[in-house]
Amino acid sequence: MAGSERRRGFSASQQLQIIAPLVFVWAAGFSILAAVAVRGQVGELLLDPTYASGGAWYLGAVSQLGILAWTIGAGAAAAASWVSFQTTRILAAKFLRGGAIAGAVLLIDDLFAIHSGPLSRFLGKTGTQLIVLVPMVWLLVRFRTDILRTRWQVLLCSLAGLGLSAVVDFVISPGRLDYAVLAEDGPKFLGVLAWGTYWVMTGRDIVVSALRLQGTQSFQGEQGPQSEQGLQSAA
Repeated sequence: MAGSERRRGFSASQQLQIIAPLVFVWAAGFSILAAVAVRGQVGELLLDPTYASGGAWYLGAVSQLGILAWTIGAGAAAAASWVSFQTTRILAAKFLRGGAIAGAVLLIDDLFAIHSGPLSRFLGKTGTQLIVLVPMVWLLVRFRTDILRTRWQVLLCSLAGLGLSAVVDFVISPGRLDYAVLAEDGPKFLGVLAWGTYWVMTGRDIVVSALRLQGTQSFQGEQGPQSEQGLQSAA
């Protein structure tokens, strides 16, 4: 006899619960669109920069790839942090959450050029950059022991690239000179790629370890009282 179909439709209350998060997201989206309409700079704020400026299709392509790398790194760390919390790997979850926060701050700074934008008028470029770097420095200091248990060489390469870019920026202030810009943004781009790679690899390693341990605990739990002693010794 064929198995019966076990899937059921959602009730009206369940449908409302499903759509509730979208209501909040769309409310935020409508608020942004309303602000755009009030400001009156619709083309500047909604159109793709290359289209709005009339530039070539590849305008800012490398910069956008860097933004994508920041995003992937922050997203990977955040997702792995959630899995770690669910599997009671609390310290690893906090470490990954710190990485997600630091990456998100760096992403926002790079995306909106905060360190050289309006905020720098009050704090100066150096002061703004230092504020942006606070989450990263806190992460490196607070979780230095945990970092050494990961693929820290990749993170070191990221910091080397980002650090070299900052040194070039402060020393020669490249402006818009082609090779000077390459000397600053080239190491930065490589550093960002390494940053995203580090968090993807680290998140993957921790999640695999957490799920493997969770599966071992579940298996041992099914073996009866004798498995409890083995679980305690393994922990």
